[in-house]
Amino acid sequence: MNPGELKFWQLIELKKKAETDDERAELDRLIEERIRWVGSGQGDEP
Repeated sequence: MNPGELKFWQLIELKKKAETDDERAELDRLIEERIRWVGSGQGDEP
């Protein structure tokens, strides 16, 4: 599944299960992007 298609809560769950720093960093970036998206009034769907 493409991380861009995941819900916010799913990204957080994936981050908890990430095994490498690179995976965590990428998921952090996606989570921050999603927070900006939601904050702009766009909802949880990119």
